[in-house]
Amino acid sequence: MKVIIYSDVEREYLDMYVSKFRSFKLDFVGSTEQPRIHKPNPLTYYWVLHQNGLQPRDVLYCAAPGFDVQGAMSAGLIAAWLRRPVDGMLTNQAPSSKGIPADYEIESLHDVTRIIRANRGG
Repeated sequence: MKVIIYSDVEREYLDMYVSKFRSFKLDFVGSTEQPRIHKPNPLTYYWVLHQNGLQPRDVLYCAAPGFDVQGAMSAGLIAAWLRRPVDGMLTNQAPSSKGIPADYEIESLHDVTRIIRANRGG
């Protein structure tokens, strides 16, 4: 299993953020600055797949912005929409790609481990 961060954030700021992960190993950190293709264009997700030798159905892509989830779904990735409540209310709208909901809806990144366990048999 690979853990990947891919963001629209400028690489300089992304590296500062990731440097705080002292005991957490990431397999790939990338910014849309590298391919110069921004989300939700499916080509940007294909770029990440190519960089990591992955196929779309090998990936569980998790994001909060609906447009990001839609882009990942358009590229064929398995998508988890992270619902982020603020003051008890959901602030981001549910994603859909031509009326198709995300494969999963989660409320915490901890839910990602539950999804992985369920799909890997333990």
